[in-house]
Amino acid sequence: MIDADQAACKAACEALDRPSEQTKELLETMKSLKGSIGTVLAKEFLSRHPYPEKEATWPSPLLELVNLLRERLNDTPEDGEDLE
Repeated sequence: MIDADQAACKAACEALDRPSEQTKELLETMKSLKGSIGTVLAKEFLSRHPYPEKEATWPSPLLELVNLLRERLNDTPEDGEDLE
């Protein structure tokens, strides 16, 4: 995510009262916030790169995840059907 939008990552850390200035420090801060930064980072990233207008600017792992979720959601069973 830092490569995709460092400013969004910085803003997410700042929102959690953990500002970081250097890229290496930012990465370490984000790692230390694992488990609590995800929602804040997602909101910050999507405010800067909204779906679907700027979906093409998303990092490829994020696009892969979204596409996988789309496939899975399209394959969900109808009411009353069992999941396999």
